[in-house]
Amino acid sequence: MEPAYWDSVRECRELIDKLALRAEQWIKREPEIDGLLELQNRAGAWLSRLHPERPGIERRAARARLLYDRRCSRFTKVWQEKGSFAQEAQERFGELSTVLIRDEVERRKAQVNWADSASILNALHGVAQRLEEFWQCRPGQDPPPAAGTVGGIRPRDVSTPEIKKRGSSRKQGEDCLSEVSVLVRRMNAEGCTHLQMCAQLGIMPRPPMARWKNLPWPVAFKDPKYHDAVKTKLSKMIHAVIS
Repeated sequence: MEPAYWDSVRECRELIDKLALRAEQWIKREPEIDGLLELQNRAGAWLSRLHPERPGIERRAARARLLYDRRCSRFTKVWQEKGSFAQEAQERFGELSTVLIRDEVERRKAQVNWADSASILNALHGVAQRLEEFWQCRPGQDPPPAAGTVGGIRPRDVSTPEIKKRGSSRKQGEDCLSEVSVLVRRMNAEGCTHLQMCAQLGIMPRPPMARWKNLPWPVAFKDPKYHDAVKTKLSKMIHAVIS
């Protein structure tokens, strides 16, 4: 399941990058769209000022009508193309539920003004950042260098027995979970479900001794292999028990 999931994350990242590029292109075309609308309105105003009782008005009216129709056609074509992109972006956005929690996807969709390319771009940037966080936590990735290290390698203290180092490492890992525990208890008080908790926790520290420690919280929760273990850890945090 894990390789298939990370393949989906990669595909979604590529999809979001392409949509963001197109959104930027539509933002650059806003002056063009405004200009076409202005030309259409001017042609409509000229057509409306023609009085049918004037001699020879038929020829002038025909020219005005032709100009107006052409400008309407140009504006409508571009406007429909923009609408098609907005519709595609909205539909593609829904496909993110394959890698993100559905509630999060729906919440992000509800915050977007799909008629505004800038709003679409902002939403895409937010999702891209979220996916990048997940991508950096995929199995096989080296963790970021810890404080006080050089080139990601911590100088070894030869005066400290190795067994004590392992105990110290575990203690440090549990200390990192204290912030997570506080957040979990707060979300529990607010009535959040385990699924919603994991969505909010994202890539925050995971239990250092857990088999799913290399997976983000929501990914581990959705994995049948680790689902029960994640629920158990959350329950222990709710009751302030850090194992």
